[in-house]
Amino acid sequence: MPNLGSTRFLTELALSRGVPLHYVSSNRVTLLSGDIALPPGSVSAFPPPKTGSDGFTASKWASERYLENVAEVTGLDVCTHRPCALTGAQAPSEDALNAILRFSVLMKAVPQFPNVRGFFDFEKVGGVAANIVKKALQSVQVTRDHATSLASLTHHSSGVKVPVDKIQERMQDLYGGVFGRLALAEWVQRARTLGIGPW
Repeated sequence: MPNLGSTRFLTELALSRGVPLHYVSSNRVTLLSGDIALPPGSVSAFPPPKTGSDGFTASKWASERYLENVAEVTGLDVCTHRPCALTGAQAPSEDALNAILRFSVLMKAVPQFPNVRGFFDFEKVGGVAANIVKKALQSVQVTRDHATSLASLTHHSSGVKVPVDKIQERMQDLYGGVFGRLALAEWVQRARTLGIGPW
């Protein structure tokens, strides 16, 4: 796993210098538990499938597990960040959530997901990045003040968890105006005429 290799390399650098390590993971690791609203905590008891069906999530899980072990054995100050879904103008068109948001705004209509449970939790990338930087700078100060190093985990949420069937109302709150609802197939067809990427 290349991602795990880079995590190990950066961990060795942090250990050799005695500096805190901040790792940006993914909110997708919590889904391995089967709980759509798992509170911050270790997911070591919920390993990913060995089929290789989701390599990205598996590599994040492996890195989190590795860092937990390093923090326990060495006392290295490790903070793992799990951001909510990130949105922004520069997001790639292959990013499904960003595409849904972008084209819903263009069409003033959201797709319906009749058999999907859960919620949307999304925030602009700049806001989440600023919070991660703030936490990193705070941990440097704590280290300088010789506080006890502990592994920690931070979930970065927008503070608004929107049930899937309430996305229409959330889009109206965020962008103003009235948003309609379209069956998913119709929404995709209309979005394709506006340039949504092929999926």
